[in-house]
Amino acid sequence: MARRTSASTPKPKRGSATGEIDVEKVSKLYESRLRTYRALLDEASFILGQSISVANIKIHAVEGRIKEKTSIIKKASIKSIMNPLSDLNDIVGCRVICLLRSDISKLGTIISDNFVVLETDDKINTSTDSFGYMSIHYICTMRNEFSGPRYDTIKNIKFEIQVRTLSMHAWAVISAMIYFTIESGPCAPHLQKDRPALR
Repeated sequence: MARRTSASTPKPKRGSATGEIDVEKVSKLYESRLRTYRALLDEASFILGQSISVANIKIHAVEGRIKEKTSIIKKASIKSIMNPLSDLNDIVGCRVICLLRSDISKLGTIISDNFVVLETDDKINTSTDSFGYMSIHYICTMRNEFSGPRYDTIKNIKFEIQVRTLSMHAWAVISAMIYFTIESGPCAPHLQKDRPALR
């Protein structure tokens, strides 16, 4: 089981078994916050890119994305999260894809030096499944000392940073393709046997 450490991060509030998410409310709130999410993504990606460059660590890419509204609503519905825009930590996400496994710990230091790390989920060093998903996830916020118009609207919003090697990334992409093939219906036996490794 992957190791998860946290700095007293409150768990998401969940609704009752019969509770329903106010989709219209979530949709409108998402649209009103989209510019802020973009600003956070741009700033986090910039800080990561600059810090990695200064440290002279060779990487494949720094990727970023904002979770789509439909994906947020689907996840919230499945997990009965009544306030997904407040309770989900990965609406804004960055991914650092490095070349060498030995650089993963260095990237972890860069992340902790430049952001407030609230939670770490290590799916690499504690995994017992050699063929499973491998990545380290950090839930972060901007540092408190960052202030001014550029940071005031984004510094309290949580976001996720994933770190993995290029080979881990390739396997994650392949695993997802196999998984969705399995979920959509019958598939070839050689894909079916790999299903446990995709969980």
